[in-house]
Amino acid sequence: MGRKTLSPTAVLLLGATIIIVIVAVAAIAVTLKPSTSYKDTAYSIGVPGPHCVDHGGNWFLATDAQATVSCTTEGMQLDAGATDGRYAEVFYATPGGGRFDARYRVTVDARITAGSPTASVGIEVHRQTPRGGQILEIARNGMWMITRFTSAGKTQRLAIGMVAQMPTNPQLTVEVNGPIITLSLNGTLLGSTADPTYLTTSSIALVARDVGQPTTALFDHFTYQPLGVATEVTVTPGSSAAGTALGNSASTPTASGGVGTPTYSAPVPGPGCDQGGAFWPAPARVGALTQFSCSPTGLRISQSPQASAMSTVRFYGEVGDFPTNYLVAATIDVSQLNGGCAGFFTRVQDDGGRYGFFLCGQTGEWYIARFAAENGVATTLQSGIVPLASSYQVAAIMREQTLTMRINGRDVGQANDATYSTTSYLDLVMFAGSAGAGTVTFSDFNYTPSIGS
Repeated sequence: MGRKTLSPTAVLLLGATIIIVIVAVAAIAVTLKPSTSYKDTAYSIGVPGPHCVDHGGNWFLATDAQATVSCTTEGMQLDAGATDGRYAEVFYATPGGGRFDARYRVTVDARITAGSPTASVGIEVHRQTPRGGQILEIARNGMWMITRFTSAGKTQRLAIGMVAQMPTNPQLTVEVNGPIITLSLNGTLLGSTADPTYLTTSSIALVARDVGQPTTALFDHFTYQPLGVATEVTVTPGSSAAGTALGNSASTPTASGGVGTPTYSAPVPGPGCDQGGAFWPAPARVGALTQFSCSPTGLRISQSPQASAMSTVRFYGEVGDFPTNYLVAATIDVSQLNGGCAGFFTRVQDDGGRYGFFLCGQTGEWYIARFAAENGVATTLQSGIVPLASSYQVAAIMREQTLTMRINGRDVGQANDATYSTTSYLDLVMFAGSAGAGTVTFSDFNYTPSIGS
């Protein structure tokens, strides 16, 4: 059989597999009940982890051939060999295998000893069996995040922020009060979230991860403290942050509305590649089907022929808040992309809605599309063809409801759509299609706010 090329329209529809679903924002009364399967007791240990202690802790390493644990005099050393952003996890469970109570506090000294600026350590709470929970993590560059992971593998960012300077010896504290979760660093509150998705805990995990290179973390002085049981908590899903938080900073409002993430450029964009002040979180786990790497010519994203969803790299800028009007641009090398497409997601919503700007390397076709929040269905708003080349300068321009595609300095098409006007983050996007393995390289990234209306 000959090689089959996936049409750009089909590529857009397949992109729906990355859509995120969140709960509706409404007040929910939650009744907290104590565990009946285990009498919750406090627990602390200097060196946590499997085979490191024999003082009543029930520790085990998640099944991951690329993660290893070793016991040292300084603490439990967790080596995360994966380079695709997946978490290396070490779990603490109750001695009898029962569930934890609804209110507790976890404290641990955690530091990265090897890894990029985006390498992170954290604690997972409300862990379900086999998966699901909330991970609270902080990276070497001071960026912290609270994320929900569902049993279906979907993720939802619940809160995000940054600290001006990471302490030499970070101590993480996570406090759980049913759906209300807080994260503190060395006794200073960073942020909190209210998420009633999970209210029980089958285990707690210590986690570490990086993208683009392996990472090593040390954990010591682990403490678990039950806090007693509340009878009822009324919670409105949402989050708040203390200190400097992305999306909650004191930036000057722009003329186009919103708070302005400053103009930003990066010769080599992406997590671990860009050494500037922007936040590029580690991509969600894609497995062996997608590889991310930094090269002198740019951020390389490669997919195998079996990949069935778009690969994305998120950009939050230096503040994490975006105005209505802006430009995002990059040089995109499509010479090894085969039948695939690459470009940007703009005006990305937390519920999954977004606009897509794509250029397909083998045909020269370009597309502007809208992705529906409720089901991820893609609607083509405008399309066209440009002369074939190995590399293009591609820009997506947001001006109120006017969406413009610019290629090699020329505006090739516009669409008018008022569905989305706000932006949670931006994405660099690629999909190799079914024509075979494909690689795209992004370089000379530029974000410019407040493009005139």
